[in-house]
Amino acid sequence: MPYIELVGGILSLPIKVYLRANGFSNLYWGWGAEDDDMYERLTANGIPVTRPDPKVSMFKMLRHPQSPSFPLRLRSQILALGEARYRLDGLNSLNYTLVDQHVKFYPRFDENVANVSTWSNRTTVQHWLVHLKIDVGQAPSWLRLSNL
Repeated sequence: MPYIELVGGILSLPIKVYLRANGFSNLYWGWGAEDDDMYERLTANGIPVTRPDPKVSMFKMLRHPQSPSFPLRLRSQILALGEARYRLDGLNSLNYTLVDQHVKFYPRFDENVANVSTWSNRTTVQHWLVHLKIDVGQAPSWLRLSNL
């Protein structure tokens, strides 16, 4: 892991925690810093970030280019104000159009694996998940490359 604050890639949050953090920011367009902003939202709310034992799960971060339409300088400026801004920017200020939705049943989801080699202490749970496809429109004009 490149740095301890990294919560990008895979992040699982109970809905209460996601609502308490006001979701993700709406100010990030392209790739980068939105996950760091979420870390700031979680710590501002006293929500600890826990990670599974590396013996149970490991992830490799894929290299990705900087977003040319959203320069690092601007992302850094927005991120610097993350803790002060999270109550005003997120789920409570999101505008979108629902394009499609469907419910999917996941009959097997293993949690609490204590011993991967023998799969002992395994708990199998079932989850219904709602998949939503939304259109959030275009980046605000002040964020577009032509205006920077």
